[in-house]
Amino acid sequence: MVSECTGLQKEGGLSFSHGQSRSFVNVEGMEDQGKGTNPNPSSYSLQADLVPSFVSDEEAKLIFETGKNLRIFRAHRPEHPLSETEAWGIKAPQLEWKFDWAHMKSVVEKANIYEKNLVAAIKQHGKRGTEAIRLTSETQTCAADHAENLVWADDNVQKRYIEDLAMEFDQSPLPSRTLPDELHDIVLLSLSPSPSPGTTIFAPPFSLVSALSFSPILHTQARLLNAALLRHFFRSCNFRHHLELQHRYHLFGDGVFATRLSSALFSPDLETAERHRGILKTGGSMGLRLGVRKTWPPASSELRLALMGVIGDTYFASTRRDHNENQPNRKRELPGGLSFSIRELSDAEIETIMDPDGLHALDFLRLQYAPPKPLDAIITPASLQKYDTIFRFLLRLLRVHFVTTHLVRPHPLRNTHRARTQRPNTSPTITRFTLEAHHVVSALLVHFSTSGVTEPWTALSARLDAIERRLAHEDESGQYGTHVTEGPDALGALHAAMLDTVLGALLLRGRQARARDALEALLDCVLAFAKFSQWQEHGDSGTVQQSGADAEIEADARYKGFRAKLSLFLDACKELSEKKGRGAVDPTWLAGAARARVSGEGGMIERLILALEMSEYYGLPVA
Repeated sequence: MVSECTGLQKEGGLSFSHGQSRSFVNVEGMEDQGKGTNPNPSSYSLQADLVPSFVSDEEAKLIFETGKNLRIFRAHRPEHPLSETEAWGIKAPQLEWKFDWAHMKSVVEKANIYEKNLVAAIKQHGKRGTEAIRLTSETQTCAADHAENLVWADDNVQKRYIEDLAMEFDQSPLPSRTLPDELHDIVLLSLSPSPSPGTTIFAPPFSLVSALSFSPILHTQARLLNAALLRHFFRSCNFRHHLELQHRYHLFGDGVFATRLSSALFSPDLETAERHRGILKTGGSMGLRLGVRKTWPPASSELRLALMGVIGDTYFASTRRDHNENQPNRKRELPGGLSFSIRELSDAEIETIMDPDGLHALDFLRLQYAPPKPLDAIITPASLQKYDTIFRFLLRLLRVHFVTTHLVRPHPLRNTHRARTQRPNTSPTITRFTLEAHHVVSALLVHFSTSGVTEPWTALSARLDAIERRLAHEDESGQYGTHVTEGPDALGALHAAMLDTVLGALLLRGRQARARDALEALLDCVLAFAKFSQWQEHGDSGTVQQSGADAEIEADARYKGFRAKLSLFLDACKELSEKKGRGAVDPTWLAGAARARVSGEGGMIERLILALEMSEYYGLPVA
């Protein structure tokens, strides 16, 4: 079963198939493995309860991951020597139980010969492209030179080898004058014939027999397969490009995209995408104008008009990897079908988005992306869910930052005569509130976008750069599968660790609920104040402006509420920073200087507290 699972033997229905109790690998939704199907990594699962007791957890995981990766590789590179070793004249060694050191040494020799032959075929395949060929005469000569070492190639050779080995072990050890007499006697006693015929105490512990019998061959297969898969991911599937796509759009790493999206959603200068009876569109840029419109949520047609070209224009204007650029008659498509879409919401969440002045008004908007196979082994549905959570949080913060920026620099509303006739509000409390809110929100945005997103992402990029350099060094030195031992699962773990670090820095993990709730209450308070300030300065239909004294009293109350909510948020952050290492993301996935920059979740929160109140201003009572 292990030989079939790892590709050392043709499958006979014992490894990756349905309803086989002899297998500890379960496959869901795959009826015809190896016959033109395109497997999904999430279809495979390890059934730990069916793993034999003498197989360690590490060995079981190695067998499972090798089998899963092999089937993913076969679906995309069927002509590769690792996919069909026999078609290249390579006979994989059989997995057999061995119970003494001499035979276990032969297992290592078989693994080395198998690796040498397979590496030669892989190099030849790389020179000839994707054309399936047999082993060249040079490779066959190399295999023939080592044929005498393949003691299992012929039954007679195997029998003679065992007889010669038994005769050598039956001989008495040669006398040695360098050993103390006592130690010499102990060794002779240990090697003396046992009363029970056919047994000897000079053998490895029985608990290690399975590992010593199988591990050399299994590790060779796994190492070469990982090396081939990583080359396929990085060089054929544009893995780095698809990963960078998530940073540019889900994590707002593209400044042009963030600016255009902010303008399309919030700018009052753009023409509204709403349909009004008797009013024709001018054909200019249109937006949703959230914050100055009365109807919400927008219709799907409004979303399409407002967000048209926001992603496509920024992508095709900056990327150099557009494979359709030289084909003007063909419609250019975004990788993974990247586009805006509507998020599925519960009834309670639908209620929250109905308020255009609330923090959750845009929670229905999401980015849709489907990674191409086999990159879905790394950019998994779970990681895409984390990207979506981060995108929703950063979009909320982007909106509040847009609002506070225009409070500091007032933006006249269109078609509002009061903006031209009324004198700007000169209340000192409103001015104080405006400046402090802008400072707090700007500090939050800078911290979350740099310490929260950029630093972990840069650290992950550095790790991937190092892997690519090691791959190039292997190619130059001809040492295939020696410097790079990571596989798709290791890349997926690095990717998941980066996302967990970002979630922790953005206060989006489950145990950070108190700080997150306090932050949302603080941002809601800022949005409510922005609406109040707009009413006081420009008025609004259906509302009556307050007198100066009443407005000042309400502004003072709102300011004190803002300070109270900010104080609660800072207290929650201080509580988190004091719990360093308790459930925090382990930064050991980072390397070198990157680990010093990304100092873990506790260090990031301390930096946030410092950015908000270096002089402990917000710890003082409100004057």
